[in-house]
Order: sequence, then C-alpha cells, then structure tokens
Amino acid sequence: MDFKYGDKIELFVKSDPYKGEYASQVLGMEQGNLLVALPVTKGHFVPIRPGSDLLVRVLKRDAAYEFESTVLERVYNETNKGLLLRMPEKIIRSQRRGDVRIEVSLPIEILIWDQMDSNECRSIQGRTIDLSAGGARIETAEELTGEYPLAIIIKLPDHEPMSLSCRYIRGGRVLGLNRYWTAVRFDSIKEKEKRQIFKFVFRKQQDLRAKGLI
Repeated sequence: MDFKYGDKIELFVKSDPYKGEYASQVLGMEQGNLLVALPVTKGHFVPIRPGSDLLVRVLKRDAAYEFESTVLERVYNETNKGLLLRMPEKIIRSQRRGDVRIEVSLPIEILIWDQMDSNECRSIQGRTIDLSAGGARIETAEELTGEYPLAIIIKLPDHEPMSLSCRYIRGGRVLGLNRYWTAVRFDSIKEKEKRQIFKFVFRKQQDLRAKGLI
C-alpha cells in the first residue's frame, strides 16, 4: 500500500496521558518513516509524546488499512507540525470501507413512500440488526419490499440524527418471531455521514476485540 499526501488516517493512542482517538492525515515520508499531521482537538494541538504506541488506520477509497506503530519524534518546522511514525513491518487490509460491519441494535425510524409520485410518506419503527457505512440489516414488525422507496432515520451516540435513503436488497421473516428482517444499501450517502458510521462501527469492533468477543 502506498501512502499519499492527504490520506485520511485515525490514530488510536494506547498510552496516557493522551490516550484516545484522533483524526489526522498523511503529510509525506521523512527519513524513511511516515510523517502525519499533529492532531487537533477543540482548536488545540495534541502533543502526543515520542515513544507512544499507536494503532493507525488509513482510510482509502477502496478499503481501510491498519498497522501498529510508535511515535519516533514530534516535528515542528515552518511547513509542518507533525508526528514521525515508525514505518510498519506489516499492514493489514481489513475490509472495504463500506463493508466493515458490526452487529448492533439501535432504534430507527423507517420512512416509506407508498405512492411513487408523492412527497408524502409514512413511518414505522424498527431496529438495526447490523450496520456498516454501506448499508444495514434492519428488523421491523411490517414486512418491507423493494416496491417502494425507503429511508431510515438513525441516531449514533454524540451525533445528530441522520436520514439515509435506502435501496432494498432482500428480506425475510425473523426465525421464530412474527417480525421481518430487511437488508438495505445506503444510496447517495454523504462522506461525512459515511465517516460517522465507519468510526462508530470501528470503535464497536475495537471494544469487542478488547473483551475477546471477536
């Protein structure tokens, strides 16, 4: 995998005092190692210390990649304020960004346009069964079909509700229950919304891995 200037990345700092998750981007290569932008939180630079261990996630258009690294030094000059990261020995391609999926139950509202030429819609309640940045599997009391346009309204923690137009993929009855599941793909999702879902899913994955559940 090639690193390019401007590639969006996420830094997961494993050690205190700056333990946490930060957005950054690739600035280039320096001394054979990877130079990334110093993260900014609430208008202030986060001076992650040399020697800090990181999980780095690179967000490409086609996929997400991750690797372990260490901060070698902080770089301050007229051009950049950054962190020099040790080049990884191994880079793992996880999945295509839209395919990183996690089982999660979140309340949703489903909008259904029963009349193709009408602006009016009706709504029903449901829950997600699983979620990715590319789509979801949802559960409802009413069986849905691909006959009518759909949208779902979903709220992720710490974010405003988002309304996502959907394309019906397939569906069926939930085994042993008088309820139905439907797989949908998100249509024309904005990059901001895709990134919010992707980060939520990835954090859930990390929590489950830390607990040894996946």
